[in-house]
Amino acid sequence: MTVTESASPDLSGDQEISLLDIVNFLQESWKKLVLAGLIGALVGFAGWFFLGNYTAQLPLINNEGMSVLTLKSLQQTLPNLAVEIVEKDQAPQDQLALYKAMSSPEWWKKAITPIFSLTKADMKDLGAEMEKGSNSILYIVVNGVSSSKDTAIQDARNTSQFIRSGGIYLALKTMLASQHSELLTGEAEIKGKINASLVELEYQQGRMKNLEVLARRFPNESRSGSQVVDPKDSGAKYLPISTQIIATNTDINNISESLTRLRNRQTQLGDLKRWLEGATPIFNASYDGLKINQELLSLESKLRSDIKIDDPKAFALTDSLRNALLANETRFKFGLVEANTITANKTGMIKFTAGGLAAAFFLMLMVLLGQRILGNIKSGGAKR
Repeated sequence: MTVTESASPDLSGDQEISLLDIVNFLQESWKKLVLAGLIGALVGFAGWFFLGNYTAQLPLINNEGMSVLTLKSLQQTLPNLAVEIVEKDQAPQDQLALYKAMSSPEWWKKAITPIFSLTKADMKDLGAEMEKGSNSILYIVVNGVSSSKDTAIQDARNTSQFIRSGGIYLALKTMLASQHSELLTGEAEIKGKINASLVELEYQQGRMKNLEVLARRFPNESRSGSQVVDPKDSGAKYLPISTQIIATNTDINNISESLTRLRNRQTQLGDLKRWLEGATPIFNASYDGLKINQELLSLESKLRSDIKIDDPKAFALTDSLRNALLANETRFKFGLVEANTITANKTGMIKFTAGGLAAAFFLMLMVLLGQRILGNIKSGGAKR
């Protein structure tokens, strides 16, 4: 189809459409097109008013509880947790739709928005200075979208709760898995080292007895020397007996100290086993990380109270457990604090209105063009 400057009285399929035809068409039809556009805009606005979604925004103040890497990790792992909760039918019934939405990693990219201390413009201006520091997260905006304002606000709050509770749950899952692995490998390893040390200690004690017998048989050879020697060295047998006794006694002392350390570690693994026997049922009972963390802190306090001896080594496990559990609580419960204000606004008015206007305008244009072409076809047929 080409546009020529010659006038043509009709728009039949075998004739060219002139520029004048287009001008005449617009002059005749502009009122209908404008009216259709206005009606479409009104319909689009009405659709937004009745069908548009509210977007709630809940800021979480970041008290150094969330780093960029932690946030990226949660965006990848929380969807898997949501899937597991839905599959095991553990999601609250009034939040089932939200949990299904949270099962998608793409949903999380829109649901949480980090606000950094430095903008892209600031980073560009600072340039190399940024390499010396870090652009920390000031706060995180949690978004909730729903057709109801109250539902959007509640979804934002439920998502905020899931971020903190799910974050602690995943941290506890990693910690307990590491402890199970440590227990399984540690028990066999410690037992093997203790047996090897006992065998070596028996040999060294036998060596000591023989050297003491030699010292009594050859008292004149029991001269002290200052030379340091390894009693297992091939030339050690030619050194004074007293020197060999001192070196062997040192080895015996070292093995005894090693055995003491190994037995202390064995005792700690026993404490770890008792901890896991109590902690595993608590962890498997629910997916509420905040609640689980509190119950595990109570279990740690009970284990601490059961320790009767006044020995710092006996508290090594409970101290490490308390530090880890309090770190979880600090990061997710007190590190992410909900702000007092939450806003909810209906979004997409321009999108709905513009869409309705464009759709109605285009539809009316097609109708008018169709009428014109059909009329030309009929008039052409009548002439023939």
